[in-house]
Amino acid sequence: MLDANLLIEVYLSMTAGQGEILFAGGDPDTEHRGTQQAITPGQLKLRVQRATADELNAHLTRLAGIDKVSKGKCVWKALDGA
Repeated sequence: MLDANLLIEVYLSMTAGQGEILFAGGDPDTEHRGTQQAITPGQLKLRVQRATADELNAHLTRLAGIDKVSKGKCVWKALDGA
């Protein structure tokens, strides 16, 4: 029951302020509605966070370990171009 209640809280947080979930018997025309707005291209500025040199080295080390264990069949290494 605790998990179900937590899931409801997460769902409600993700539905733009919707006040409650309508189950059988609820009238969607008289219930609260979310306040969602369309986002146009260029409206938001995305911040790009690049990996540091240490993080890139740790990534390559991890891929090498996976490649060794998988006998040269590391999918991520092939995708990474390494």
